[in-house]
Amino acid sequence: MKAILETIESNAHTITSYHYQQNTFGAPWHFHPQFELVYIVSGQGTRYVGNSIELFEKGDFVLIAGNVPHCWKNSSDYVGACHSIVVQWMPNAIKSLPEFNVFDGLVAKAKLGIHFSPDDPVHYETLMNNVVVNDPLLRVLNFLMLFSELKNEVNYRLLCDSEQEYKLSVVNNDRLNKVYLFIENHFDEKVTLKDIASEVNMGSESFSRFFSESMNKPFFSFLNEFRIKKACKMLSETNRSVSEICYSCGFESLPFFHKQFKKYKDTTPFRYRTSFLKAMT
Repeated sequence: MKAILETIESNAHTITSYHYQQNTFGAPWHFHPQFELVYIVSGQGTRYVGNSIELFEKGDFVLIAGNVPHCWKNSSDYVGACHSIVVQWMPNAIKSLPEFNVFDGLVAKAKLGIHFSPDDPVHYETLMNNVVVNDPLLRVLNFLMLFSELKNEVNYRLLCDSEQEYKLSVVNNDRLNKVYLFIENHFDEKVTLKDIASEVNMGSESFSRFFSESMNKPFFSFLNEFRIKKACKMLSETNRSVSEICYSCGFESLPFFHKQFKKYKDTTPFRYRTSFLKAMT
């Protein structure tokens, strides 16, 4: 996977923390040796972690181990500020003392990426904010309090289905970023292998091999998964019919849409919408 190696300036401190506030989440597909904890204060789009692809919005809360490539991309129709709270640290930062062994389980899971869905997300936003302080000692103390609570958080799930060896490189990350942008802008259209391959100046067979080796899944599996996630968003946020949503997400037939929905969500579109509406009442 042609990801960029991001060099993070630690300023000789154990914990790096900051607020990211821009018009877009502009970081490309990248990796770094530091662990990273990210809380989305505002923004909406698609999050890529390893071979996981998911939609994100305000309150998205993710822990990623070192050298796991990742990026956040805005939805093309999102209008508003992009704001995240970011905390980064080297792997050995919480291994220097025997007392920190209690964090081993959380650290191991982070290799697959962890998505937290706490009952009180505002509480964690406050804890994250507490780590963004100028005093280095207070920053470390607040980080340990935050990490201690995360260790006991029961509402979480792993993002990647298995650990994989990533083909990390400091050059030529452009291909995968172009693929992400193309999918975001054209998921609702008919997409051929030739279309996407030409976007990154590759032949169809070469691109197919490149993508499968990089993401550990075929391109069209990746695309259909993206489309199903878009469909879920439409099912939960609009009154559009299942048929209309099917074609709006780029599927060419209702039977195939239902088959793919069952594959990725283990239910039907109708039952998904019904369950969502019931949960909201």
